[in-house]
Formats: sequence, C-alpha cells, structure tokens
Amino acid sequence: MARLVDTRSQTMQAHVLRAFVCLLILCGCSANTTGDRDRTDSDGGGAASGGGHAASGGEGGSAAGGNGTQPAYVFITSESFSAALASPGGIPGEEVADTKCTEAASAAGLVGQFRAFISPGIYSDASGELIYSDVGPADRIAGDGPWHAVGSGEVVIESSADLVADEVALDALRNELGQVPVGNQGTALLYWSGSNASGIANGSCNRWTQDGPQGGAVGCAVGCLPSQWRYFAGVLGGAPCFNEHRLLCFRQ
Repeated sequence: MARLVDTRSQTMQAHVLRAFVCLLILCGCSANTTGDRDRTDSDGGGAASGGGHAASGGEGGSAAGGNGTQPAYVFITSESFSAALASPGGIPGEEVADTKCTEAASAAGLVGQFRAFISPGIYSDASGELIYSDVGPADRIAGDGPWHAVGSGEVVIESSADLVADEVALDALRNELGQVPVGNQGTALLYWSGSNASGIANGSCNRWTQDGPQGGAVGCAVGCLPSQWRYFAGVLGGAPCFNEHRLLCFRQ
C-alpha cells in the first residue's frame, strides 16, 4: 500500500514538473513574440519618423519652388516718357531709362534689374562733333532668353538671337502689370529705341537730352508689322522729342 502511494506521488510530481516546464516554455515564447513585436513597432516608428523628415523636406522643397526666381520678363511700360530722359547730373538717358524700367517692375512686384531696349543713338558731343554710337539696343541686353510676358507667361522673345532679327512679332507682349497694352499712336504702340530698322544707332534726341521738335527713333511694339519692331518707319525722321512714348524693358 505504501509503495502504491509513493508511485502515485511520484507520478503526480512528474505531471507537476512537466506542467511547470511547459509553462516556462510558453512564457518564454510569449516574451520573444512580444519582443519581436516591440522591435517591429520600434522599426516602424523609425520609418514613420524618417517619413516625417522626408515630408518635411518635401514641404521645404515646395516652399523653395514657390519662392524661386521669377522668369526673365520683358514688358512695355504702362507709363510714357518724353525723350529728355537724361539726368541733369549727367547720367546718360539710356541709363536713366534702365532705372525707369526697374522702378516700374519693382512697383509691380517684379524682382531683379531691368534694362531698356534703347540705344545712345546719334548725338553731338560737347564740342559739337557728331557721334555715331556703336551700341545698338540689343547690345545693351544681357542674357540668352527666353523672355516671357508678365501675367500670361507666354514667350515673347525666344532667344538673344531674336534681339538682332529684322522681324520680331511682339503680339504676346504685356505691360509690367500683365495688361494688354493699348496703342499710343493710333493703333500702334511706340517706344523710344534710338535704332534704325537694322538695329544700328539712329536719332536719339541728342542722346535723350532734348524734348523739342527734333526727331528720335521709335520702335513699334503693338499694331504694326514685325519688321517695324525696332524702327517705326511711319514716323518719318523719328518722333518729335516732345512726344511721350513707352520703354521696352528686359529682365537682366
């Protein structure tokens, strides 16, 4: 009888021991699974964090794109000017024209420096000697293009090669406000150019110092033939210097 009890006791102890071992194994498996899940979550969190940085970088890139440089613009000024552009302090008229272009652009929210498509022309120096400038309007414009219309973004002048072309259509041209310009000589819209049809210096109201009856060469931006874009032959001998005309301005 005692032997039977001992046998049963041993059997029970074996079952208890086996159950205990299984419990330990189960606990270990559960801990490993939890650890793996924790590591996965941690890795996923890291990936999400990395994704967050990527998104941040994307936003930064977008912002940079939104605040990037504006296109190279060309426009005709909304304001007209007499030919007496030169400063009393001796600043040449073509350089004053550049300033007027940049001021008009800045007031309209356009960035950068602008230069007028205008030549020093033919003029007399202090001794009365006649000077034929070798600087045509195109020589003053830096950059390779293209130049775009303000507002619409259309290409007005494709490249610097077009600046010396005999025929250029400026149909897409706008003023600095992005508005379609209106003619100031009938249906034609004229600007001071100081150039002949070939792009060579022409009458310039004595280098943009006079506002009398003398003649200054004008180009035609709107309402005329492409061949008249630098020199409007409809104004014989040039426009009177007391007339007011626009300026054609290029972003530099």
